Amino acid sequence: MNQLGEKYNIIYTDPSDDQRFAPVSCSSATPKDLNNTRLASQILFACGSGVFYLVILTFSICGVCFKNFARLSSSRGTFFVFFIGALVASINVFTNSDNLDAKLYFRCSLVFFVGMVYILFGALLFFQFREEGANEQALGGQQPFMGAFVGFLTFPLFVLELVFCLLALGGPNSDSDRHSLTILHTILYLLQKPVQLAIYLCLRRKIPREVYRENAQFYFRIISFFNLIEWLDSQVNENADFLLSGINDTSMSCVWLVIYKALIIDYRLLCCLLFLEHSLEIEVIQNQQGDDRGRRNVRDRGGFKKCSGIFAGFMCLIAPILCGLYSAHKGNIGASAQVSAMLVQIAIIISGSYLLLKNNLEAGENNRESSAVKIMVCCFGALGFLCWITQAVISGYWAATAHDRKDIRDLDYVAWHSGKFVVRGISTAFLMYLFTMVNAQAFPQQNRDMENNDFVVPFIMLGVLSTFIETLVDQYVGAIDSTIRCEITDQSLKILLEAGLPMYLGFLVHVFLHFFSIAIELG
Repeated sequence: MNQLGEKYNIIYTDPSDDQRFAPVSCSSATPKDLNNTRLASQILFACGSGVFYLVILTFSICGVCFKNFARLSSSRGTFFVFFIGALVASINVFTNSDNLDAKLYFRCSLVFFVGMVYILFGALLFFQFREEGANEQALGGQQPFMGAFVGFLTFPLFVLELVFCLLALGGPNSDSDRHSLTILHTILYLLQKPVQLAIYLCLRRKIPREVYRENAQFYFRIISFFNLIEWLDSQVNENADFLLSGINDTSMSCVWLVIYKALIIDYRLLCCLLFLEHSLEIEVIQNQQGDDRGRRNVRDRGGFKKCSGIFAGFMCLIAPILCGLYSAHKGNIGASAQVSAMLVQIAIIISGSYLLLKNNLEAGENNRESSAVKIMVCCFGALGFLCWITQAVISGYWAATAHDRKDIRDLDYVAWHSGKFVVRGISTAFLMYLFTMVNAQAFPQQNRDMENNDFVVPFIMLGVLSTFIETLVDQYVGAIDSTIRCEITDQSLKILLEAGLPMYLGFLVHVFLHFFSIAIELG
């Protein structure tokens, strides 16, 4: 092969082409040529993704008028169509990540027509409120707490995006057209989340209209697909989107960015899985009496143990404060302040073990939880586990070879940090197991007489909150984490550390909400 074109200087010629094209080498391509080719590919996949959405929306509308379209749209073969669409949409997300104009035009159109107009159109047309005496259970009957989960995620997201919108409105107006488009983009994405939440909460009280059952399946698949692509987009483009708000304070923007990414990742993937599961639930018709589920009568019990659990849980919040004060060199606090964070993790493990050993964990037939959501949350936790074990090994190696480094001034700090990462990794693995074993709906019903749960559940809930805050403190005040990010050169490890942190925080948010719902049910 002519030594691979003289070491990558490949000439794209062929003796049989009758010299229709001038011989061109890769090295002779001008920046203008590269930009034109890149622009063509960006337009191609943006248009392809737009055409795909247009086709499936047209198909859904035709299903209202023609029964054959409805039957075809509800078939399993449409999953292959969505797979092809996912490939095109994914390539569009990656190719347009650095093209602000193409990204803004496409996303504004998408979120308005699919994320707001279509989701409202389908909710009004394909569903009806469940009537008294109806055999079919409402959509929210199988997962009664998921509405609250989505609401808890939507509220802080809405607040953060409202702040971003206000910052964008007050930002510099160097390009009036692009600035206006940026404002429109921010406002549309700000409004889409409460619109989707309101419609989802309304749908949880409804059942599909019998004549539009197939259409309802396809409707849920489209909304699930939309949230899946938005989840992927949140992985790729949120850094650029965040900077559009005009925040220039690097340290502050990093903190809020990672919180926002953790919430948006959890929110989008959770919505994707919930809508997909509703589509599958319609396919497998479950004729269950929704009114005969037998709500439990909550027994009055003293509030002393609950108050004690809340007090002990708030004591856990001292740990991130101590770690933050040490990292900021405030007060006479030694490196052993990291022990407080380790004790919180150990206390969570002990409290969780009590729940597992002393309680009935059977879910029962009428208390099914979303297996897809559990898998999603555990995947987030698994990435966090890998991050902490990786950082524990690296910091442990630094502590063992401190005599070879000139930048380590406090050996105890590095050693304690290594131990803290190990304990945090172990507690992450334990929380994954605890989350999968404890059914948020069945647990309070099956263990009415276990009054010690009034202490343990709030304690675990606030312990997880303490871990969330402590992780943020470590990442953006602690020296170990920033040094690891600077010295890691392997691309796979960089991706692991960059993706693992927001997903781990999303895992903690979901576990916190899980035990919060249990605490509410305990009364």
